[in-house]
Amino acid sequence: MMKSCSAGTRIENVLGAVAIGMVLAACDGGGSGPPPEPARLEVTGTAQSAVVGTPVSTPPQVRVLSEDDEPVAGVSVTFTVTQGGGTVVGGTQVTDASGTARVASWTLGTTAGQNQLSVQAGGLGTTISATGTAGPPASLFLVTPPPALLLSDFVFAPQPVIELRDAHGNRAVAATVAVSAALASGPGSLQGTTTVNTSLGRAAFSDLSISGAGQHQLRFTVTDLPVLLSENIEVASTVSGTCPETGGITLDFELGQSVRTTMTTGNAIDCLEFDLAEAVGEQYLVLFENLPRTGTYDAAVFPGVSFGSDFTVTLAVLPAVFDAALTGSVPMQLASTGEDRAPEAWDFGAGRIYEAEVVPPAGGAPAARVLRDGGLIAMNSVLVEPAVGDTVVVYLEAIPRLSIPAGDQRAVIRYISADLVFAEDVRLPSLSRESGGFNTPMTPADMQAIAGEYAAFAKVQADALFEGRHNSETEAGARLGGRVLAVHTLMPADNVWGYTYTTTDYFAFDYWVGTNGSTKGLNQVSQRLADDLFMHEIAHMRHWGLLERAGRATGSQRGNRWLVEGFARFSERLPIAMRLLGTPTPSRTANLVLPTNPAFNGAYFFDDVPTYLSAGASMFGGYSASSFVFDYFADIVAASGADPLPAIRDFLVNGGSEPELDAAVGRWVPGLTFAQLFTRSRIALYTDDSGVAGLPLATQYQQFQLRASRPPGSQATQFDPRNAWPKVSPGILSNHGVTIPSGAAFGYLIDGTTATGSARIDIEAPGVDNGVISITRVR
Repeated sequence: MMKSCSAGTRIENVLGAVAIGMVLAACDGGGSGPPPEPARLEVTGTAQSAVVGTPVSTPPQVRVLSEDDEPVAGVSVTFTVTQGGGTVVGGTQVTDASGTARVASWTLGTTAGQNQLSVQAGGLGTTISATGTAGPPASLFLVTPPPALLLSDFVFAPQPVIELRDAHGNRAVAATVAVSAALASGPGSLQGTTTVNTSLGRAAFSDLSISGAGQHQLRFTVTDLPVLLSENIEVASTVSGTCPETGGITLDFELGQSVRTTMTTGNAIDCLEFDLAEAVGEQYLVLFENLPRTGTYDAAVFPGVSFGSDFTVTLAVLPAVFDAALTGSVPMQLASTGEDRAPEAWDFGAGRIYEAEVVPPAGGAPAARVLRDGGLIAMNSVLVEPAVGDTVVVYLEAIPRLSIPAGDQRAVIRYISADLVFAEDVRLPSLSRESGGFNTPMTPADMQAIAGEYAAFAKVQADALFEGRHNSETEAGARLGGRVLAVHTLMPADNVWGYTYTTTDYFAFDYWVGTNGSTKGLNQVSQRLADDLFMHEIAHMRHWGLLERAGRATGSQRGNRWLVEGFARFSERLPIAMRLLGTPTPSRTANLVLPTNPAFNGAYFFDDVPTYLSAGASMFGGYSASSFVFDYFADIVAASGADPLPAIRDFLVNGGSEPELDAAVGRWVPGLTFAQLFTRSRIALYTDDSGVAGLPLATQYQQFQLRASRPPGSQATQFDPRNAWPKVSPGILSNHGVTIPSGAAFGYLIDGTTATGSARIDIEAPGVDNGVISITRVR
């Protein structure tokens, strides 16, 4: 507030004019103190939507306020595009007398979806978001093409799917139009429903077939849009059983024999000969994998600058007659030239644990700092033991639904064990609190139980795997005595969540399911937090420590998501196996049936080994979608008589590039590359514990019988590996097609046990080196 002189203030005559001016200035408030400091930001113009490539209707603005909600003038504010690729005019402004700064305009990027501005003002930060929507339809795109080869009068699969796209290539989901199909060339006629309406920007045909042998082309039309033509389609009336192509293979393998190749043009397998006289009763797994070799963190096997996209493969089973003179040929051995997602079913009612991935701030997240009586108590590597009641300062993620930004935050230490320091985020005053004044009813007994379970199982396994080491920040440990700090906060979802910045000495977790902090269920069983969430997040820190000691502590050397998150999820299974099997050194070669967990009423829980693994899931989801690679690698190393723990460490240190990972895999399994290892591990997920005598070790996991360890009744579900992919019967005309997302796999079982005749099986796949085809005899 402004200060003024009291009515009794006297100005002596002896004061000169300058002195009088100084006194009058003081009376007028010149001594009122410094201007208010920025304390919070008030945003206007967020959560808008506009057509891609156009400005939002309300230019975003930010108001800078003090702790007393007074406007703060003269603050420099920058608005920076961080997502969506749009542009800002007037991105640097200074707040006016009302504390307000606004951009002149914000034009969204040309890709439909989330756009975001980062706002920085007076040491504060926030984000402003907008959604870009597709414009009107401008062209047609063939999302799913028809097969390149089929039989006359046969309803082909897959059926065409046509997409409306705007001028920038976005799907025009809001438009509803009629799409018509017709023959553009070729004899005969197009049969079936030839006109369908779009839904969410796509038109899916359902029963098209072509009557008449020969070469054909389809034409797709929408009023006022350019015509779209398909590739050529070859329609046959009968076929010979013998493959005319150079990529043909006779299905006459030894049990467990596998042929693997990329889909590279000129190298790919494109035709299979199934002669009933030679292969009756045999089964062959035909597996297609989409493995982009290099690209972004989320979309490729290794870091790099390019990655492959989704692709479609088709498999046509054509009844055929073999020439007797050609039967019994030796299978061709092709030379290998190199190499959204399935759901997870095993959640028994209490919800899943989620490990969030967060982006550290520029320059990295700082290590935890400990305060006592308002000041730092540990500096310059001087060890001072933290105590219950001390405050820690850590960088925490935002809580958007409570309008709490990311940044340095305070938490109060509530419990200390030999291995862990528990602190509680104090940003959440609106939540229900226990009598002690904290945010949730998480008691010291809860924390003691978690710490005890962690020390007894997870720490034992992690110390063995990482040779007792953490990352450098934890090992320096002056502020926390070498312990790991677990900060209890509220995540932006009603589940058990956790995240860590891997270079730091702390992680954050949410212990409570209910947003009001009042509910508690199976998610909060102490062993689940210790075995799963704590093990997972601390494994990230220790993984980084391995890279630090090897001189490889960079993001690219750490590898892409499949490795980072898949390994951390694999690490969770180590304490679970120790707990359920009652030994700190569970055998990886005994192939035991996993016992159920008494902590969950005698049932399997979602994270128990290994009830939820899916052979078809996208590896790029990380977590369980690629964690089985580590199980398989550890198992085959153990089966060779070697110790799997140094093999896993070698894998982690060299997982950032293909040549180095190939060398690491080859050191432990001579002659094997990583890409071959990955394909084998997926085949093993399908065949493990199948009951087929004579299958080689390469088709089996060694630590557990996966099928026998699955919950009772699971064999009837699509998530059981025996039912993961469809069976096709030679002798019965059929046509199959599937689009495979990046990182995913899809298989067909050529089932000679139900075959009614011989067949030629034609494979249509794109000529790309990120696609992999493998053929394995599994019965």
